[in-house]
Amino acid sequence: MTRYLQSTDLDVWDVIEDGLTFPTKLVDGVLVPKPKQEWNELNRRNFQLNVKVVFTLQGTNQVKESKINLLVHNYELFSMKEIETIVEMITRFIDIVNGLEALGKTYKESKKVMKILRSLMTYEIKLTKKLQKGEDKKNKSIALKATTKEEEDVEEEKPSDEDDDLALITRKLNKYMRG
Repeated sequence: MTRYLQSTDLDVWDVIEDGLTFPTKLVDGVLVPKPKQEWNELNRRNFQLNVKVVFTLQGTNQVKESKINLLVHNYELFSMKEIETIVEMITRFIDIVNGLEALGKTYKESKKVMKILRSLMTYEIKLTKKLQKGEDKKNKSIALKATTKEEEDVEEEKPSDEDDDLALITRKLNKYMRG
């Protein structure tokens, strides 16, 4: 994104880096903000560009507050999902934190680390409970229905049919074991 903006319009990138800037003038060797009455056409155009870029990127204060509230809500309710890996969880957490920091809301590193550790501990407890329930399922026995075929039928049957039957039995067994 940085390189794209720099290659498209360097002035836009300057506004993103430096924020909203007002036209200035040099008075006794010191830069001071220029009164609006002294702005020329170039000053007005640059200021309009600055305002446009800032509002395009951040939106109005109301939009900014809404974004912050949504991200804070996501941060506070953050926990590891059952279907995600640790890398995916950390990536999701970093996205939330980076979004908050971009909007001016920061958290201490210690708070962020504790948030991740609490999430991992909660996930571990859930996983332990699942495994304990799974041990009860391991004690169940399975009765399979067996049939025998005469030798004539076996010779007529194609090898792919046997593979299909074996695959079907395996899928049903796996489905049963998962619960």
